[in-house]
Amino acid sequence: MLALTLPANSDTDELLILMQADSSMSVAFRGPGKDLELTPEGVSSINGKPYPLPPAAERKARLTAELARRKRFLKDMYRLRDKGMGESIEVAYQLRYLIDEYEKTITYLEAFSACTGTLATCHKQAIATVRAP
Repeated sequence: MLALTLPANSDTDELLILMQADSSMSVAFRGPGKDLELTPEGVSSINGKPYPLPPAAERKARLTAELARRKRFLKDMYRLRDKGMGESIEVAYQLRYLIDEYEKTITYLEAFSACTGTLATCHKQAIATVRAP
């Protein structure tokens, strides 16, 4: 367990726990409305400290593994939905919500994987793909 005190009298909105490519961790505070900067070299925190990405081949392998894991989980959710074991309306609604969210995540990951531009460009294209009707 890690206990941290937020900075006093600050507008800190979020605590980020960042994993480095070398498996080390760091902590950063982020104020409201502040976004992480996606650069071709990696992600920069609000204070400008760079967080370099792992090599391209490793990123691709991780992305492929995550996409496969989410697809397996979605398949399991479809099975649960199709069984329809007399669950309540509330449970059916929650399952439908989870399915919708996983479908969006998979769409995002597939679009991001297919992109050959910079990280920021791929992120924007993937978001646009998810939001398209």
